[in-house]
Amino acid sequence: CFFGGRGAAKSEEYAEKLVYFAAYHGDRVLCGREFQNSIEESSYALIVAKIEKMGLRDMFDIQATAIYGPKGSCFHFVGLSRNIESLKSKCGYTKVWIEEAESVKERTWEVLIPTIRAANSEIWISFNPNESEAPTYLRVIAPYIEQIAANGFYEDEYIYVRKVSWRDNPLFPAVRRIEMARD
Repeated sequence: CFFGGRGAAKSEEYAEKLVYFAAYHGDRVLCGREFQNSIEESSYALIVAKIEKMGLRDMFDIQATAIYGPKGSCFHFVGLSRNIESLKSKCGYTKVWIEEAESVKERTWEVLIPTIRAANSEIWISFNPNESEAPTYLRVIAPYIEQIAANGFYEDEYIYVRKVSWRDNPLFPAVRRIEMARD
């Protein structure tokens, strides 16, 4: 889990790494967010942009709502809240990226976590925390808050949680620095 304020490049970093894992390791990636009414509201455009930027276009079949790659890799995009029970059929994914996870409900986590059970599978979470009572915050940050405050991260054999900020983004735009100074 990477959490923190805007401008930390959480989404950019995750998208690039997931494209790498799909291209070179055959990972099957499920990209989800709690509320997604269309493909335009998903991480689809960012994944496509990363494929292009990394010069990997020839390795992927970019379709209107899904992306297929080498070694059986793929990217599928889902809204989690519409039909939570449909998550139970999402087997075989090795990487799951939950973007804007602040709004993910506890019931979603209860269904999603046991569904993702392929060997060496991982759930990647990114969000800007706004509420200390939000289910995602309570699940992945609150239990480790003292260690995160002291070290900037928490890690054990099950979870890695890191607080990130604009300072972690070497490409943080100059215009955003001006806006921050004004704020």
